[in-house]
Amino acid sequence: MTRKLNLVLAQLNPRVGDLRNNADRAIEVLRQHPDADVIVFPECFLTGYPIEDLVLRPAFLAATERELARVTEAVVAVGGPAVVMGAPEEGPALPYNAAYFISPDGSKKVARKRDRPNDGVFDEVRNFACGDFRPPIKFRGVRIGIGICEEMWHPSVAQDLAGELADVLIFINGSPYTRGKHRDQRMAHAKARVRETGLPLVYLNTVGGQDELVFDGASFVLDEKGLVRAQLPAFKESIQTISVPFGDEFPHQEPYPEDEVADYLACVLGLRDYVNKSRFMTVVLGMSGGIDSALVGTMAVDALGADRVKAVTLPSTITEKGDIADAVEVCARLGIELATVPIGEPVEAICRMLGIAGRVPNVTEENIQARVRMIALMAHSNEHGHMLLSTGNKSEGSVGYATLYGDMAGGFNPIKDIYKTDVWSLSRMRNEFRPEGVLGPDAPIPPAIIAKAPSANLALGQTDEAKLGPYAILDELLRGFVDEDMDSVSALARARTAIGADGDPRFLTNDHTRFVGALLRQSEHKRRQSAPGPKVGPRAFGRDRRLPIVNAFEM
Repeated sequence: MTRKLNLVLAQLNPRVGDLRNNADRAIEVLRQHPDADVIVFPECFLTGYPIEDLVLRPAFLAATERELARVTEAVVAVGGPAVVMGAPEEGPALPYNAAYFISPDGSKKVARKRDRPNDGVFDEVRNFACGDFRPPIKFRGVRIGIGICEEMWHPSVAQDLAGELADVLIFINGSPYTRGKHRDQRMAHAKARVRETGLPLVYLNTVGGQDELVFDGASFVLDEKGLVRAQLPAFKESIQTISVPFGDEFPHQEPYPEDEVADYLACVLGLRDYVNKSRFMTVVLGMSGGIDSALVGTMAVDALGADRVKAVTLPSTITEKGDIADAVEVCARLGIELATVPIGEPVEAICRMLGIAGRVPNVTEENIQARVRMIALMAHSNEHGHMLLSTGNKSEGSVGYATLYGDMAGGFNPIKDIYKTDVWSLSRMRNEFRPEGVLGPDAPIPPAIIAKAPSANLALGQTDEAKLGPYAILDELLRGFVDEDMDSVSALARARTAIGADGDPRFLTNDHTRFVGALLRQSEHKRRQSAPGPKVGPRAFGRDRRLPIVNAFEM
């Protein structure tokens, strides 16, 4: 490398399909950094990512070309930096996932993604053609090798670029958050590429929520020895200038959050962007006095601010006074409005209409309560334009312990991928620690809510664990079944190891494990009709786990 290369890393939050505004943001950054050599934007920044089948529409590709031309005009007008812009490129059959290198003279060179992820949440083989090799781009005396996301996870592209005498590797990314991924996978793969090539590596990731995915940013730069020379913050936008090769300087580095805090921030960012990018001003949720709704209410206030969050408590004839008091207290701590809508009369009217009034209640009456509550909440949503938030956790969603068209209804569920035991952990964490950037108060969740036995509150004396067993055991079984695709024998062995001698032996049996597996299998039809929510763990329901609804195969 014959001279220093001044790079601007633009870790930004695009909106899928909002081509003009995404281009405007890129042009704004360009004009703010006229003295840089290269300004780098994330994978598919111009269009947002993932684009799914939107990228297959000719009109969408034509609009992308128009906005790319507008960015190119701005690069020429500024006359200083080149720009690396992620955007799809039209191909002879499928389009390419591409990185455009736009020079100040308006010329373009294109790196097309070769390694297309096609597992988990990714369907790139469906949407993008396989690219070809692009040798390093020589710019101002520096040979720049460009790769795209998945290509950093495998040796071939980096080694090919090094073989063509690249001076620096730049990987643009749309890499979504999963617990532990940054520490255990991204950084490990990046350091492996540095060891193999002896080249400094720039990793630029997008940030923000898109449907069920959350992109955590956390971009970084490694020198040729694998030392971290720059670390951008997680879960928020950041623009940072770095120079390659490096001297003795180590720019300010933002430490990556611990796992619990990262999970929480992912849920908050996913909720904020889903609401804001969908153009909703306010949200509403049912506040039962239980831990799930308390945590969702806290996340909503942390994401949007108290003035944009509304709550409704919907007591029935069997609702305990303590639950109502807890709902009032958590709303007071959060500073949000709480409306009260009793449901006793409409529930009784429906039971009379169906000819079942006065009998010993069963699951029919229980679910009528849940569905009447949802009628009231959806009416609030319609009347005031709120987005309704669902509050069911992953444990309930796994075993179907939720009412279809009742408490499952909603536009978004920020704890959809959070097991019940993790709901408690995140609630305790949030009471002890207020992460930077959240909008809510300190210690928002009353200790009584965290301590009480969980219940659906649809029958007198009802508790979740009386039906499902201890959540500590249930969640370990589910982690085996769901997160690790285990059969019942392996899931039970895993749970016994995780729980140890403290577990109730009545629920660490083959029969109970098969019972949980059957509930999981039989509840697929419910999950297909549930609200979207942010993926935080290794295997989320939705695009990450695709099983048939009608399925006779036992786990």
